Amino acid sequence: MSNVEFETDFDPSKQLIQNRQNQLGGLTGLLMKWGIIKDESQAGAVMLGIVVINLAIMAFVIYYFFF
Repeated sequence: MSNVEFETDFDPSKQLIQNRQNQLGGLTGLLMKWGIIKDESQAGAVMLGIVVINLAIMAFVIYYFFF
């Protein structure tokens, strides 16, 4: 029992974040890896913003070229 050593630099929150990043793929995993977002709810908000911006661009292009 006297030969037990403990890791003092182990941070379970970093391990949890790293495991979560490895499980998530695609754009969500990439944004988390870059540190832009911290969890899936922020990823949802970012992706919703991307969809809204793309819809606005698409509406502008359709209006400009067809009307």
